[in-house]
Order: sequence, then C-alpha cells, then structure tokens
Amino acid sequence: MNTPFSNKGAPALLLISSFLLTPALADKIITDSNDEEIIFTANKRATQLSEVGAQSIVITEKEIQTRQYQSAVEALAHQPGIILSQNSYSGPSTLYLRGSSNTLLLINGVPVSDPMGTDHNFNYSLLGQLLDVNRIEVLKGPQSALYGSSAMGGVVQIFTNDLNNPGTRFRIMAGSYETVQVGATTTGAVGDLRYSLSGLFYNTRGIDVTTDRPNKPQNDYDKDRNKNRQLSGRFNYILNDSLDVDLDFTYNNRYDEFDNLYNVTPYNDYNKSKIFTGRVGLNGSFFEDQWSSTLSYGVVNLDRDSYSGEDVYRFDPNPNWDKNDPDSPEYVSVKIGERPTDSRFRGKAQTVNFDNELSFYKDFSTRFGVGYHHDKGSDNSRLDHSQNTKSIYVEQSLDFADKFFNTVGIRYDKNSIFGSKTTYRLTSRYNINEMLAVKGSFGTGFTTPTIYQLYVPVYGDKDLKPETSRGYDLGIELRPSSNSLISLSYFYTDYKNMIAGNSKNNYKYENLNRAKIKGFEIAGSMAITDQLALSASYTYLNAKQRAEGERYEQMLRRPKHQITANVTYQPIHNLTLNASAIYYSQREDAVYGKPNVKLDPFALFDITGIYKINNTFEVDAKIQNLFNKDYEFARGYREKGRTAYLGVNISL
Repeated sequence: MNTPFSNKGAPALLLISSFLLTPALADKIITDSNDEEIIFTANKRATQLSEVGAQSIVITEKEIQTRQYQSAVEALAHQPGIILSQNSYSGPSTLYLRGSSNTLLLINGVPVSDPMGTDHNFNYSLLGQLLDVNRIEVLKGPQSALYGSSAMGGVVQIFTNDLNNPGTRFRIMAGSYETVQVGATTTGAVGDLRYSLSGLFYNTRGIDVTTDRPNKPQNDYDKDRNKNRQLSGRFNYILNDSLDVDLDFTYNNRYDEFDNLYNVTPYNDYNKSKIFTGRVGLNGSFFEDQWSSTLSYGVVNLDRDSYSGEDVYRFDPNPNWDKNDPDSPEYVSVKIGERPTDSRFRGKAQTVNFDNELSFYKDFSTRFGVGYHHDKGSDNSRLDHSQNTKSIYVEQSLDFADKFFNTVGIRYDKNSIFGSKTTYRLTSRYNINEMLAVKGSFGTGFTTPTIYQLYVPVYGDKDLKPETSRGYDLGIELRPSSNSLISLSYFYTDYKNMIAGNSKNNYKYENLNRAKIKGFEIAGSMAITDQLALSASYTYLNAKQRAEGERYEQMLRRPKHQITANVTYQPIHNLTLNASAIYYSQREDAVYGKPNVKLDPFALFDITGIYKINNTFEVDAKIQNLFNKDYEFARGYREKGRTAYLGVNISL
C-alpha cells in the first residue's frame, strides 16, 4: 500500500528550490558540455543556441545518463512546459507541448506519425526504452513553416547511435516488479564506412494498472506485463570528398497487458505493436561548402493489434441511410462474436525530401526544399484510406554583427484532400551583451485530420476541417555568470477548428470553434561549484477550448502549474549523485457518460547514483517515486509506487 504524501507543501518546496537554488529557469540548462549549446532542429542544421529565437530544449547524452532516464516519455516529462498524459506506465502515452496535442516527432530526421492515430500526438509508449539515444531536442511553438503539418505545436527530435563514440558497450539492469533489461551497442569504422548497432530486451511483470473501484472483478487485480525487443542502427559511407550516404533505422516489437476500464471481461486483454522507422539520405557539399544538399527517403511502418474479450461489433454502411433524416444512422452495427477478438490497425507513412542550404555570405544563408509525404491507414473493419501532401519551403537567415539573428520562412503545402495552405515563421534574437539577450518568434500552423479521425465508423467525420493556429512567444535570457542562466518566456497560441472527441456526443470527432493557450515559463540553472549543479523550472499554463455557442472550458489533463527541480552532486571524481522532482497541479479528466472529474495534484521525487569503478565497469542505481506516492496521469489508471533499479555497464 502506498504511503500518503501531502501535496500541500510540495509546490512551496519546489518553488523555494526554484528561486533559492538560483535555479534556473530556462529553456535549456547550460552546464559544462558544449553539446548543450548546439541545436540541429531549429533550422535543420547545427546552430548555436545563442543564435536561436524560438524557445527550445536540448537533452544531452550526459543528462540522460546522469538522471538515468529509461524512456523518451520520462526524459521529456521532466522538461519545462511538457505535460505527460498516459494510461499507466505502459499504456498509451502522449505529450502536450505547451498544452498542444499536435507536436511532430522526428527520429533521426524521419517524421514519425500514425495515420491510424486518434490525433497527431504520437503514442510515445510505442518507442519502448531509450536505446542508445544520445540526444533529444525540442522546438516550441508553431513550426509548420519549416516542418509542415503536425508541427503546429512544436517539434521533438530524437537522435540515436552516435557514430563518434567508438567501442562496444553492454548494460544489464534489474529492479522492482521483476524488471530486467539487457542491452548492447557496438560502434566503429571499416575504411570509409562508419557504423553503430544496438539491441535491447526489456521485461517487467508490472502492476495492476487500473485503480481499485467498486465491483472491480477479481481477475482485473492481476499484474499487467510489459515487454520490448528493440534494435537500432546507423551507417555512414563516404563516397568522395563531396558526397556521403546515411542509413538509419529503429525497430521495436512491443507487448503490454492492460485492463479495460469500461468494458470489463473475464479475458486478459493485451496489445501487440511493431514499429519500424528507416531513412536513407544522400548528402552533398559543393563550392567549398557554400552549398549543402540532402536527398532523403524516410518510412514508418506501424502495426498495432489489440486483443480484447469485449463483444466486438463491426460498423457497416447503412443501405437504408437517408442523409436528410437526422434519425437515420449512417452506419449499422454487426456483432462479430463473443469470443476474444482483436482489432488490427496498420499505418504507413513515407516521406521524400530534397533540402538545400546556400551560404555564400557568412551572415546571409538561404534554406529551401521540396517534399512529398504519403499516409496510408487500414484496420480490420474495412477501413482503408490514404492521403498525401506536396510541399515547398524557403527560409532566409539574416544575421548582423554577430548579435542580431533573424529567420524568415514560408511554406506552401498541397494536400490531396484539403487543398493548399501557406504557413510562415519569423524568429529573432538580440544578444545585447554577454549577460542579457531578448528573443521571440511568431508563426502560423495547420494540421490535417488523421485517416482515423476522418473515416473510423461512428466516431469519424469526413467533413472535418484542418486545424489552424497563430502563435508567438517572447523571452528574456539573463546570464549572471558564465556558469548560470535564467530565462523567462511568455507564449500565446490561438487555435481554430481544433479537432477533438466531443465527450458530450459519444466522443465523435468535431471541429471546436476555438482554443486559446497561453502562459509563461521560468527556468534556470547554476553550477555552484565544479561538483554541484542546480536547476529548476516553473510553467504556468492556461489552456481552454470551446465549441460553437458554448463557453470556454479547461482542456483535459493539462495542469495550470508544473514545477521541476534537479540537483547533481559529484562528491568524488568517479561518483555522481542526482535528485530530481516534478509537480503537477490539479487537472480535469473526462469520464465516459459522466461529468468531468478532478485529478489530484502530486509531487514525485527520484534519486540516482552512478559509480565508475574503472574505464571498463560502471554501476548505477535509481529509486523512482521515492515517497511511494499514489497518483494518476489519467483517471482510473494507477502508476508505479516506489521502484528501485540496479544496473551494470561494461565498456570495451
């Protein structure tokens, strides 16, 4: 039984740590790693963070190792302005970037999407554990002008398999709930070929993921298992002085058990999924590196099977449908059977891009390109549809005196269903001196409905319109010393035709009339000594939406207040200790057929330790949810209590 922990003092505790630690309140905490001062996603090329106007976050390999993040979900959920929503630890996991559910995910440059997804916010749980991930970048605010549809709320990019870190590494980890993880990575070079290959196996017996409730059947008290089998690889081959070829891939075969919250059956329900991402790119550099170019092809294959004991119905078109009669149903249900059945979803997304950069002058560079994206989705209820988008974009960088950095970008997209749309983006940053900088960005965005939202029987609507947005952010960065950073930013985004399942209409997808999201972030960091570093952040989020003719209501699962804090201490050279905390204020969640409910606020604390025995052996340990707190990210789904893990790393 989890012991209670009062939340009354948690916000005050974390806020005090935020300001007395000199904490840091910034988009990215700068420490002693030069990697943290570079971002690739902001302009599709390596750019100094001190030259970027858009608000951004960089999670380096050092941070991932020090805090022992086990998944992308965990790493991102500890960042300012990123809100986690998940149906327990192994269930569907989505991330709201400043409250937006439309965030583009890239893996090694490949746009990762699920054409059969309930929205454009990818289910991050399908990615499994962090397998040789050496970097995660986040770009906040509307980014459709640079990355197209789905980037309306921002971009998250995950980089795997660092080719510049040769050697062979093994990891064995075990812990609570019969958790075991075994992984290996080998990186090297043969002539002009550089390579990196990784593999991982993860298994946990888990917990009973649904909360206790009246009339909960005895079989639903079982532990819900989760298993991942993962592979990733990256190759680069130099053809000549001007050309080289990239090849990247990731693969995860996942199994997880779950309890159906609303349709309880005597069967042990479970999901199976397979996701493959791949990319091949031809890179060129010409005219003494003044023209760089990349022609690439990316693909994502996603298979999801859900095995359930529910009575399953297939929805077929009604041959007697009268569209002029509001009481005439467009679809009729056909019962398939009472035995355990499965729902199968198949999605495939393919992308071809031709990206270029011209930089004949130091402070004047132009990026431009064309692209083609094709989505195809199907399931086992006769749904089989596709859509494609053709695009062209151009972005101009204008820099002055190594202090004033600006970008102006515009993009034209033509969708096979919804026609054409033009979006644009402006960013600016002025470094007043070494201590003070101001920055800001303004952009528009749009997102087309997914195939699932358009065509799934009962809930879908072929008449849905694309979502559009217009947003901006303004920020100030203060660097009191070379090892400290404080930043404050304000953001505002106005959405039109936002797509959501209407809980008052059987969760049928509808275009809401308007949504407004605004707030501010304070973040910062300080290296007090060579051994002690502190960081913290506070985010205030006011996210509201309304249907036509109705008043604004708080968007579900978005807390108004989020606080993070972190302390890293290195008492001796080969020992690193870390403590982190995160706080969510009260949120609203929907209950099928009932009024919305309130989710209790909570604060979570984790501690980690890493001890380097020698250049070959290293041991680490982690305790999550230190105070064994009961909490929920989604109504009815419990999270793990106190958990402990012990790992051994071997480097050859």
